[in-house]
Amino acid sequence: MRVTLYVKKAFGWAMSEVALGTEFMEASAACVVPATELLMGEWLASRGAEVIQHRGRYWQRTVTGFYEPVHWLAKLKQAELSRPSWHCWGYRAYLDPSAQGEANSRMPVSLLEDVGRYAIDALPSKRRSDLRKSEKLVTFIKLNNNKILMEQGCEVDQSAYQRTGYGAPPHQEDYRAEDYSEMPFRIVLAGMIGRDLGGYLTAYAVDEVAYIHNISLATRHLKSAIGTGLVLNFVRLCQRSPGIKKIVYGLHSIEDPPLVAFKEGLGFATVLLPSYVWMLPGMRKLIELNRPYAHYRLTGATLKIPGIG
Repeated sequence: MRVTLYVKKAFGWAMSEVALGTEFMEASAACVVPATELLMGEWLASRGAEVIQHRGRYWQRTVTGFYEPVHWLAKLKQAELSRPSWHCWGYRAYLDPSAQGEANSRMPVSLLEDVGRYAIDALPSKRRSDLRKSEKLVTFIKLNNNKILMEQGCEVDQSAYQRTGYGAPPHQEDYRAEDYSEMPFRIVLAGMIGRDLGGYLTAYAVDEVAYIHNISLATRHLKSAIGTGLVLNFVRLCQRSPGIKKIVYGLHSIEDPPLVAFKEGLGFATVLLPSYVWMLPGMRKLIELNRPYAHYRLTGATLKIPGIG
């Protein structure tokens, strides 16, 4: 409740632009209003995340004992690089240019660095063809609430989980009523094929950066190129949104070349950003030996796997 009241107060001017009585609006008319770090931290905390404030920054526990800023690309200065909790075994932060001399790691992200200059005409012909195909077969909408997800989201997520094995198996009880119109920093784009939900994209924005959080696609609708359509409609949405300069599409999934090729084909380059990682003695080596891909995404270090890196 604390977050909802804050959002209404902070973004009251934007509420009138959203049809509150409807379930969705055309994606071509939507935009996103970036949150502050404070607002993002409060919203995450309201959803059960462990969020703490430390030296003026807001940190989220991403796995047990490990912390990252709620705003991944927040530029932390040297004075802000400190263990956010005495209960943590590690943390990672992107660095302000003034602090890049402290960099001991690199954060490998899929990044669109200049939203304003992004041009779909400059994409490879296959991606442009996929976009045209998706626009013929799919209707792209921005959801104002999650009624459609409560009705069809679990089926889509189950299909995606069976195909990719990524994440955890979905359960119908996880889909609770939400009013997205009260969270203008959060975007849920859906692709409808007739009355069927073919897939959806979730994203949010903090300061000048938009983050694609997740894309879930029903296997039976992959031939519609719905994935390409969702991403490019989100890029267009960000171009209409004042203040958005960059889009992050997750970390570099080096073990999944088709996914990397998909992202790069849409203009999201693999970029190694200077970062600072602190861990208790022995933890870095333990992760490197037991979870080499996680170690790569954490540090950007060359993979020590035969044939890779």
